[in-house]
Amino acid sequence: MSTCFDALADETWKQASRHPVDLAQLARRNATTSDRLTQIRAGFLTSHAIENPRDAKGRALPLACRRPKTAIDPTPRSASEALAGFPRYSARLLLRFRLTSPLLTRDDDPFHLFDNPARKDHITGLPYLAAASVKGLSADAYQRAFPGAMPWIERDPKGNNHDRVRHFRREDDSALRLFGLADDGEGEPTEGHAGRSRSGRLRFSPAWFDKLEYLVLNPADPKTATGTLPIQFEAIARDQESIIEVVYFNPYPAATPDEPGSASDLDTVRADLARWLAAVATWWPVLGLGAKRLAGYGTLEITEATLEAVDWPGLGTLQETATQKADPAAHPEAPKSPAYYGDWLNETGQPVEGAVLEDRVRVALAKADAEIIALEQKWQAATKKDRPKLKDKLEKARKAREGREKELRGQHRNVLDFWTNDQPKPADEATSPAASALPPITLRPIGTRTETGLESWLKLAQWIAEGTQP
Repeated sequence: MSTCFDALADETWKQASRHPVDLAQLARRNATTSDRLTQIRAGFLTSHAIENPRDAKGRALPLACRRPKTAIDPTPRSASEALAGFPRYSARLLLRFRLTSPLLTRDDDPFHLFDNPARKDHITGLPYLAAASVKGLSADAYQRAFPGAMPWIERDPKGNNHDRVRHFRREDDSALRLFGLADDGEGEPTEGHAGRSRSGRLRFSPAWFDKLEYLVLNPADPKTATGTLPIQFEAIARDQESIIEVVYFNPYPAATPDEPGSASDLDTVRADLARWLAAVATWWPVLGLGAKRLAGYGTLEITEATLEAVDWPGLGTLQETATQKADPAAHPEAPKSPAYYGDWLNETGQPVEGAVLEDRVRVALAKADAEIIALEQKWQAATKKDRPKLKDKLEKARKAREGREKELRGQHRNVLDFWTNDQPKPADEATSPAASALPPITLRPIGTRTETGLESWLKLAQWIAEGTQP
């Protein structure tokens, strides 16, 4: 809402809003000259964006967005939701990490207090790293990890990066399968590769975040070591976690005549995923994410990696086949539903989803949200002496809220899994003539594996490559 011109024209919204991200938008409205804009920026940074506003100095202050990222982030979906109906050997990776420095992502918002706003969703206002950026950064990491026999510069001495990418991916079958190639017939056909576009098998999600911070960069003159033209940035704040969802869609049961290297047996899928995951696990912590990463922005710390795959041997099974569930000997005792099962069902007895789910979570967290808002107001109005204690209380309240939300969404996932896999079918449905006339549907099992810690991405890549479970 804060990026919408209609909202800026709404006098009621302007008077009621007290959120710093919204106030940054409103402040831009009063800047009629360049000098006035500079004054407004300085005043906003002093009032809202630094820890010590009295002395106008200190570390950048993280500012929480109006909505939590769970309102739009798709990564909490269960394995059965994400991979239902996917072909055999398809897989999903959930890569969790924590930012250790601000992340810069340029937005195209034409009306903002700062010239370099962070990229935000136009509906919710949540900051994010776009899926296209995630794909580009992962392709860059893969190229660095597996450069091939020919140096990058020699692939096209004239410096045409598109031609270099084309040559590189035609030489590396895994890269071609993973990322595809926008060729459009421009390049010369080579043996086994027609000159045409090809879609990659990886599908990326954005990386969503909850907090922003404001930075002032003052590039120094090498001769005088002083800066005269400070640049203000709106950045995604450090010290917050996010998850990137990567889905490997396995489209072909075997190699097609016009696309060599398209065979999709389990070994091929494992090799592709292991190479890609090892590349990003090696290079992302070194180079970072987003813009100006070589200057130290967008650095990250790896925390967890989860693999969910369709019909992979060696993975703990989450979903059994319909044939197995129909066998009474396989389940001598019916599984019991969770104690909170009824809390997450609608009037028809099905698990709630979408807006209804978000409403129930929001109601359950209303008390915690009210407490956080009250603490934020006290913290902003407190004296310098009382601010550290109030800040600690505020951080504890935020962590408690985050933990409670994870618990609630975990309950919903458990209910959804139980309803999908273990809920008994109505007797009339099981014995109806229409049901008995249909052939039994066999669902392929979905398995999972999780690694934690700084080496979790590399450990999971090694397990995928080896194809064995220790």
